[in-house]
Amino acid sequence: MRKINGYTTYQFPSDTHTKAAILIRENFTSTLGISGSSDSNMCVVKINSKSKGSIYIVSVYLEPRVDNHNTIRNLEHFLQVTSGSKHLICGDFNGWHRLWGSTKTNRRGNQIANFITFNNLHICNIGSQPTFETITHGQYRSSIIDLTLTGNIDLSNITDWKVDPTITQCSEHNAITFTVSFGKNTMYSKNVKMSTFKYDTSTIKWDTIRESFAAEISNNTNTCTDISRLYNSGIDKYVIELTTAIQKTCDKLLPRSPAYKHRAPWWNDNLEQMKKEVISLHHKLIKLIKRKLPYNEVIAQRATLKEKYAEAIKAASTENFREFCNKQKKEDVFSVTNRIIKTRPLTQPPSTLRQDDGTFTTNSIDTANALLNKFYPNDTTDSTTEQTHLRETMQDSPDTQDEPHFTYTEIFQCLNTMNHKKAPGPDHLTADICLQVVEAFPSIITDLMNRCLDTGHFPTTWKLAYAKIIPKPGRTDYANLTSFRPIGLINVFGKLLEKLIINRLLYHMQCTDTSCNKQFGFKQQTSTNDAINHALNIVRENITKKEHVIAVSLDIKSAFDHAWWPAIFKRLRHVRCPKNIYNILLSYIKNRKVQINFSDCQVNKTMTQGCIQGSVCGPTLWNLILDELLYSDLPDGCHLQAYADDVLLIAHDKNINELSHKTNACLSLITKWGGSVKLTFGPNKTNAVGFTNKSLKTTIRVDGQIIPFTNQIKFLGVIIDRKLKFINHCEYVTEKAKKLFNKLVVFVKPTWGAHPENVKIIYEHVIEPIIHYAAGIWSAALKYKHVTNKLLSLQRLFAIKIIQGFRTISTATSISLAQLTPLPAKILAVADVELSKLRGFSRFLPSDTPLERPSPPSKLLHPALRTGVRFSEVPDLTELNATSRSDTTEIYTDGSKHDGRVGAAFIVLQPHGSPVIKRFRLHDCCSVFQAEMLAIDGACTWAIQNKIPQTRILSDSLSGLTELTNPDSCNHFAVSIFRRVHAAGEMGLVIRFAWVKAHVGIPGNEIADSAAKTAALLHRRPDYLHTPISHIKHENSLLTKQAARELYGRCTHILGLFPDLQNLTDYLKTIKPYFAITQSLTNHGYHKSYLFRFKITENDLCPCDNQSSQTLEHLIVKCPRFASTRLSHSIAAGNLPELFEIPFIMSRPETIKTYHRHISYIIKQLKSFNSLIP
Repeated sequence: MRKINGYTTYQFPSDTHTKAAILIRENFTSTLGISGSSDSNMCVVKINSKSKGSIYIVSVYLEPRVDNHNTIRNLEHFLQVTSGSKHLICGDFNGWHRLWGSTKTNRRGNQIANFITFNNLHICNIGSQPTFETITHGQYRSSIIDLTLTGNIDLSNITDWKVDPTITQCSEHNAITFTVSFGKNTMYSKNVKMSTFKYDTSTIKWDTIRESFAAEISNNTNTCTDISRLYNSGIDKYVIELTTAIQKTCDKLLPRSPAYKHRAPWWNDNLEQMKKEVISLHHKLIKLIKRKLPYNEVIAQRATLKEKYAEAIKAASTENFREFCNKQKKEDVFSVTNRIIKTRPLTQPPSTLRQDDGTFTTNSIDTANALLNKFYPNDTTDSTTEQTHLRETMQDSPDTQDEPHFTYTEIFQCLNTMNHKKAPGPDHLTADICLQVVEAFPSIITDLMNRCLDTGHFPTTWKLAYAKIIPKPGRTDYANLTSFRPIGLINVFGKLLEKLIINRLLYHMQCTDTSCNKQFGFKQQTSTNDAINHALNIVRENITKKEHVIAVSLDIKSAFDHAWWPAIFKRLRHVRCPKNIYNILLSYIKNRKVQINFSDCQVNKTMTQGCIQGSVCGPTLWNLILDELLYSDLPDGCHLQAYADDVLLIAHDKNINELSHKTNACLSLITKWGGSVKLTFGPNKTNAVGFTNKSLKTTIRVDGQIIPFTNQIKFLGVIIDRKLKFINHCEYVTEKAKKLFNKLVVFVKPTWGAHPENVKIIYEHVIEPIIHYAAGIWSAALKYKHVTNKLLSLQRLFAIKIIQGFRTISTATSISLAQLTPLPAKILAVADVELSKLRGFSRFLPSDTPLERPSPPSKLLHPALRTGVRFSEVPDLTELNATSRSDTTEIYTDGSKHDGRVGAAFIVLQPHGSPVIKRFRLHDCCSVFQAEMLAIDGACTWAIQNKIPQTRILSDSLSGLTELTNPDSCNHFAVSIFRRVHAAGEMGLVIRFAWVKAHVGIPGNEIADSAAKTAALLHRRPDYLHTPISHIKHENSLLTKQAARELYGRCTHILGLFPDLQNLTDYLKTIKPYFAITQSLTNHGYHKSYLFRFKITENDLCPCDNQSSQTLEHLIVKCPRFASTRLSHSIAAGNLPELFEIPFIMSRPETIKTYHRHISYIIKQLKSFNSLIP
């Protein structure tokens, strides 16, 4: 059963359809599903109360003849286990007995009656009004099979019990309504709030409330506190005061997050009226039956109206979805993509869960604790003296130099990169709110962060994480603890401090080269492609040497949850972590708490190990632990690498026995290391593949368990087969994409569907990236023709949905008309770019030209020294004159690409002295952006070399200056400029920047532009050779366009209309393909010549004269039935030489419109003329 807004839905599906459910209005009372007593035919919910005794509601369904699920027995067992509690049981028992008003009794009724008597239950049913009514073969049938039973509830507490046929008019079962009281002294519990979203900032214009926001916070807290004098308890108190002040301000100025709208968005007045008519006819039918009057006519009327009512509901909801799709823009198309493509399980209401020992939790607190203990396990007792020693020495700070204070720029940059749409922590403050606080009170936040660093204290409030429990997709048993995963929601200011700390630690490790290069996860400038390529290079290299190779993919059980803190601090001491960073990390883990809100309870737990998933520190701290393993001394011929917690061992040797010995030795070393840091490598999820036939004869073990060889392993999303052909991977991604397509096709019908542009965006931005992920690794599989054909066949499915065409349209035509890049060509293009990044060279690069790479993070300035660049704007000569200073040297820079040659230049205009011009020649493969950045870098160098006190660099490259505003940029020109500006500051020199608008008569800019063009033509060796990755992308785009033209050459009908693909592209700029236009362009449609070809009609003759073949050309040009729209088009076309030739039609916008109206009218009429059903 789907989620209904405003209600909590309890259902417990098993191997059959769910037949029993309970819906409870949200915020009515706190409830808990009893999983151990529930299944698809029986749903049990406990009402949480603060009074003595338990209250249970049970929904039951029994099959009409045989109780296949033993529901009666299960219900009886539940009543015995919970004897003494109050029970309210409602359900379809499919039994007749006079006890509840039936006119006769059957065997099932006797069985139920005995069950009721034995368990001391009371029947609430009164009267003889049927609860079930239906019409079968024209005969009216009714019965009383839906019962309301109570146990330990006085019947006087059940009032207003009645059968109400007006509520469920579309069901054969009538609704039963009643009021129940569980006692005057019953104190019901309320659910604790599950969401951390409190404030809705999506529509806030911060510029309009910035002043009042800051003023309100100032009124609510003491902004004059001397933070530098605070210590641990004082810091904690101040953080609470500041947080409370911000919350009070938000309560006053910001709107609350909106609640769900309980009414369906597609419900309308027409549906409301039809609903009333159905109810009215139902009442009329009941009255006629009671009076024993003829009712056949009313039955027919009701059946017809119910059918129309159901169709109207379907049409209204479908139309609403279509409008939703059509309203979408490119940037928010994924709101529907997530609904259509992503498989997300329904939100699971709070229920008891099955524990590892097979028993079920019994109440809310018990369940919440079980979840916390599962996902945040306690540290175990130390089993070795080494572990005890590590724990004892954990508090010993290293004798290292402290990190300098954090800067405001550093703080702002860290916070500015956080996504304000992500769920906040327990304080409800989202990242955009916190950013406003930082901008309003820069010194307060900067001083607070630095005081935390100085005292080595991580504020207690920021160490609380709210655990949001998320059901895993694709699971069938949500009564199991393993069907869920946690995400830790942490206060944004806490995450900010984490990020500041970790950035300093990472920079230290990068500069000291103490981070293992065999770990590819959670690192800058490394990716899954790097990890896979690195592994495959080792495999291929040793296969070439005629050695036997084995790869073993290892699984660490709940790696992040079991990260052992003493092992982390051992590594921190090993890498010579700065002392103040070490101390604050000690405080970070001390008394760290995780909180879970579950049903009516809130439970906290103090963590003793593990990294919270969702924290900033977690990934880096995990890498620290695993680095020790990756640095281990392994036998010759063994290689170990990791991506996060995915560990891969590769072993090779010419001798099989030696290979087996060294592999097992490595695995033994790995498991032994795991035991030393309290991590477990699970043999059940360990996979091995042998890349040579003889390697399969080896026997390898993990923890004493033999690991069988497989023909392939999945590593970081890529299927690696033992022959390294990657055909299996291609089949895997193709099938994955087809499954997504099958979900999409449910919503996209050929007659309307989601907007074609949106379908295309979904394909290009969701489907394509899934397919060509890691293309550089597996693209060699495209040399096999059947692989290429399979990819094109897959792409055709999406292309037909994009153009809304018939399934008979050819692959070449559908892909060309959809304006998609042929998928094999796209994969090869992506692969070449990826391989160029991996190897540093490309087939498009000259032998003397290396690929430009980003600077390694260790080359950046220290985080405390990074300021980025701010620039002013000079849009015209007037502004230039107003901002120029007599003591400042102005340097204009420019870059140029002319006739395939690239140059850069700068001109120096000094207050006293002659102008200086410097020119630079760049390789022809370079970009204008590189030329602009080279000129700016050269200008900075000149200013420093000549020790100019005041310099203003003016550039017309907005993209270059914008790049310089990011202090963390790894662009090597930006890194060089940052270092030069910093060096200038150290020398007492000032370098400022300004953007100048090009070609507005500013002399300096015009001279620089002319000098750059001249530099491009210089006949000398280039001053700069490195080619940007954009050049390789450009060259590959030319190849993909050529592939598209070649595919278009395989088309038939459309090739006669547009001789060249560019002609088709120009035409499609005037109109996007839709159902009617696609038919006219492909010749696949409702006209009889097409239908006759597929034996759908008896002939192809047009009814207008029963002689002419009904082709599209005949319909457009000659058929008299469409003379009216043809005349309108002829009038608009005027003196065009050819009225129906598209190249001529495209010359006039009005003619295009009338032609398309003519086509659309023809297709619309053909549908009915040729008696076709869509």
